[in-house]
Amino acid sequence: MQIKQILESVNREITQKMGDNASCKIADNGAYSDIWVNDLHFRAQPREIKQFMGRTIEVDFWCELTKNQPGNAKIALHHVGSLKRTGVASKVAIGSATTQAQLQHLLDHAQLNTALTALDFKAFLLVQDANGWHAKTHLMGAAWVAMAFPPLKRYIPMGGDQVNHLITAFTQLAHLFKQK
Repeated sequence: MQIKQILESVNREITQKMGDNASCKIADNGAYSDIWVNDLHFRAQPREIKQFMGRTIEVDFWCELTKNQPGNAKIALHHVGSLKRTGVASKVAIGSATTQAQLQHLLDHAQLNTALTALDFKAFLLVQDANGWHAKTHLMGAAWVAMAFPPLKRYIPMGGDQVNHLITAFTQLAHLFKQK
């Protein structure tokens, strides 16, 4: 499966779930897909991971939250709870105590916390750089796996509920960052 086919599969999943509210466009070079749902704009960008006797192509989702708020911060979110997810916690990799306080205010928001708790992500980062804040995640689904032993080639879909949780999380984050 080629990268463009993976992007087409992701776009199809999103447009099937969101209907007329969504539109997707794959870049001319096929390296990423721009996705619009209502007022939200985010990007899907595949990356290949080579492994012993196989490879995986996973899709990273990226959403710009603010512009013109330069800084330097990197915050990793992770699920908490041993057998059952009970919420989301954060770890500030780069940033100050002020950054941690602002983040805790975000995570106290009920709709955002619910969406992030239900979202099946491997990594979820909030990054502030010279361009402002953006969120980046890669999910358990939206991946293509090819293994030599055992022989396996399969696309793993996101699932309709994951599309909803992803869009809700990005929408809530964008709304909360614009408020602060």
